[in-house]
Amino acid sequence: MSDKEFRKILGEILMKEYRQTLDDADDSHIFSESFENKMKNLINLRKKPYYKMINSYGKRVACVAVAITIIVSTTILSVSSLRKPIFNFFIQKFSNYSNISTEPKEHSKHPNEIKDRYEITYDISNYSIIYTISNTEEYTMHYQTGNEYIYYTQHIIDGFNVNYNTEDAIIEDLQINGYDAFGYLDNHGWYTIIWNDGEYMFSIGSNISKDVLIQIAKSVKKVE
Repeated sequence: MSDKEFRKILGEILMKEYRQTLDDADDSHIFSESFENKMKNLINLRKKPYYKMINSYGKRVACVAVAITIIVSTTILSVSSLRKPIFNFFIQKFSNYSNISTEPKEHSKHPNEIKDRYEITYDISNYSIIYTISNTEEYTMHYQTGNEYIYYTQHIIDGFNVNYNTEDAIIEDLQINGYDAFGYLDNHGWYTIIWNDGEYMFSIGSNISKDVLIQIAKSVKKVE
């Protein structure tokens, strides 16, 4: 049998198995209400005029993910990544973005839902609320005045998993109300601060000045 004939037969066998896999696939899965809500929120977010600004690195992230899959399949790793504990959560750094996550614990002492709501108490009365998410796991508020935006999120610690645009960014150690935090300026001129107080994760990002944003972050306090 020639090499060409062997490749043809092998391809036919693999294609037959692939089609069989599709035929056997069960598409009756019912997604949780939390998942459905998050998908609706993502769809609504795409309609916002500033979506392209904050998500311009999304396609690059997808390309990196595909590249990693291909690289791993060939047992060669060329993307520099790092996983280390920082301030009770993990940062995994890739070339174009970083993934910030915590590891869910079966018997965690952290609240498993948002019981106490924290909000910005700094005077941003000249901003309008343009987007909000409020559920048991996440409380998010987006504010706008003119061309300035502020994005604030409170999230339960366990299961927190978010990608941030850290391409070409220098990560700085900060202190927010006595808690360790870190901040960075991304390649779109947005400064982001991330921290936790032992009960919840917090993040705040904006295209205003770093110093003002730090003061806004420090004003985040329990209101409920």
